[in-house]
Parts: sequence; C-alpha cells; structure tokens
Amino acid sequence: MNDIFLLSKIFIKKRLNLLTKEDKRLLSNLKKEYSFYKSLKTKTLLKRTKNYSLIDSNAAWQKVSEKIDQKPTILAFIPRKNWVMYAAASITILFIASLFVFQQVDFNQTPQVSTSQPVIPKGSSKAVLILNNGEEVILNPEAGYTSANSTSNGEDIVYTAGGAKDNEPTKFNTLAVPRGGQFHIKLSDGSEVWLNSDSKIKYPVQFSKDKTREVELLYGEAYLAVSPSEENNGNGFHVKTNQQTVQVLGTEFNIKAYREEPVIATTLVEGKINLNLAGDTFLLAPSEQLSFNKTTKETQLNTINVYDAISWKKGVFSFKGDELKHIMTIISRWYDVDVVFENKELENIRFTGAFSKEQNLEQLLQIIKETNFINAYEIKERQITIK
Repeated sequence: MNDIFLLSKIFIKKRLNLLTKEDKRLLSNLKKEYSFYKSLKTKTLLKRTKNYSLIDSNAAWQKVSEKIDQKPTILAFIPRKNWVMYAAASITILFIASLFVFQQVDFNQTPQVSTSQPVIPKGSSKAVLILNNGEEVILNPEAGYTSANSTSNGEDIVYTAGGAKDNEPTKFNTLAVPRGGQFHIKLSDGSEVWLNSDSKIKYPVQFSKDKTREVELLYGEAYLAVSPSEENNGNGFHVKTNQQTVQVLGTEFNIKAYREEPVIATTLVEGKINLNLAGDTFLLAPSEQLSFNKTTKETQLNTINVYDAISWKKGVFSFKGDELKHIMTIISRWYDVDVVFENKELENIRFTGAFSKEQNLEQLLQIIKETNFINAYEIKERQITIK
C-alpha cells in the first residue's frame, strides 16, 4: 500500500510541475508494475485539476506532502473484494484528497464551478436578540444595536462589565442564531460564548453578585470560555441544557445539543468541568468528551482530538469517519439549505476530511463530487438533491 501513497504523491507533483528525475523513474517503474495504473486515466485526472496549475507550487506541495505523509485528507471507506479495484480507487481518492488540502491554502486561483447552479453563499454573522420584555432586535453587520447594558456591531454583542444592583430583579436576554448564521457574545462577567448555526441561548443581562452564574443553552451548539470564579466573588458558572447541567471552574468547552440529533456531546478543551446528568456526576479532563444518548439514556466518555469538536469555531468543517448524511446535515445548517438523498445508499458513505467554511456551497459540493462517490447533485432554490 506504500506504493499507492507514493504514486498519489507523484501525481500531485506532476500537476504542480515539480517532478524530479527520481520521481520520473519511480513513476515509470510503477507503471510497469501495476496494471491498474492504466485504469486511472491520468490525462483525465490532470485535466480535472487544471485550475490548480497557476498556484504557488512549492507552498502547495509542502502542504500536500505533509498531509499525505500523515494520513489522507479525504478518505472514503469502500468495501471491495477485488484489491486491484480498491487500490485504483484509493489512488483516485488520494489524488482528489490533495484538492481538499488546496482549499485550506490561500491561493490566487480557485476551482471554477458550474454557472448552471444557483450560487448559495456561505453563512455569516447574524442573530435575533430577544429582550427581557419580549422585544426582538435583528443583529447583523448592517444592523448594530446599542442599549444601556450592551453594544453590538452586528457580528458580536458585548455586555457592560459588572453585576446587577442589590435587590434588582434579574433581567434575561435570549439570543437566537438562525441557520446560515453564527454569533459571538461577551457576557457581563467577561465570559465569552460563540454560537453555531441554528442555536439559541438564554442568559442574564447582569449576573447577581451573590449567586451562581447560570446560562441556558436552549438548543444548538456553543463554545464557552468562562471567566474564573475567583474574578467573580467566588461564584461558579453553570450551563444548563434540557438534559444536563455543566458546573464550570473557569475553563473552555463545547456543548453540542441540537434538537434533531440523538446525542448531546460535551467536550472539554481546558480546565475542569463537573457534568450533572440524570443523577450522575462526571468530572471531565481536557480532551475528554461525554456523549449522552437522549433516547437510550446511555453515556460514553472518550478522549478525542479536540480540534474535530471545535473546528466550526475556527472556520473549518472537520470530519473523521462521518457518514455523508451527517456531513450534509452540518453543511445544511451553515448554508441554510435542505438536503435530500435521491440514492439512500449514499447516506452511509463515510468520509474523513476538512473544508473551509469560507467557500460557497457549490465549491464545496464540487469537491465532494470529485471523489466519484456521488454521481451528481442539484441545487434548486434552497434544496440540494444528492444523486
């Protein structure tokens, strides 16, 4: 299998005009040794990647080489009885994998996409702020907001530092981020919250000076960087969902609790958290993720690569052995579209890879299509049909 990785690297270097004499010799030997080489249709592969011929070759190759020497950036698991067919498919996948790496590099030339499909742009910062009196305020870069307690530039909202006055009733705000949106909140205690698409959170405008600080993630996904209790009169910080309560001790963590998904996943990035769930308490250490199945009530504690859980906050979709159906669910939230699988068998294909959230929808779908595991797709208004 090492030859497969070697051949994929040579393919990429050929496209970038970086072949050495040794590369050419190895390519010639591999051609003779493996009959399946002919099935790869080299000219077709090179033609498909013509848009990358103008990029910074050295920078691109450095990125690709690093990735291939570790693991393929894109890999689809395909059970094959015939190893030769699997090997041929593997090289094609690895070659296309380089395109995913290219998407993460700032090149002057980007892949061209079909003009026959409507262009659906990436998501953006937007939210609806629901005030204590029920009034709704639209927040986006074209519509900021200022009140006695907060200021918003349309991309985030910052609350005035300090606690509520003695004997003053606590006032709450609720922030709802729609599909196709994201938003950042800085709470009055200095804690920060990043909300993913299709998420909603409720929190005090000013925290009480003598009570535990508490916010409620009503649904969706949030990344929190919590101000330490010693900076807030010793008051702890709790995050509630409809199934659990997280006790925070000055830390950073992620909660994913979408209504339509069967599992609530809590991931600790740094610090410590106690998680109270169905009468049990779990103490999480950094890089640990606790998953709770809302249907079976089962819990599972795993050590994970934290980046996979929080990449959305960093502007990247990161997938590791995820089914295409799950991937398209995540994509649909960011681009605010609906997804229909015409061929249901495609729902269970598994992929590992990463996409920049800065791409428009068609660019992303074109990359997936290049793996040849979906035959086609159609965008009609705000619905994607996978064929």
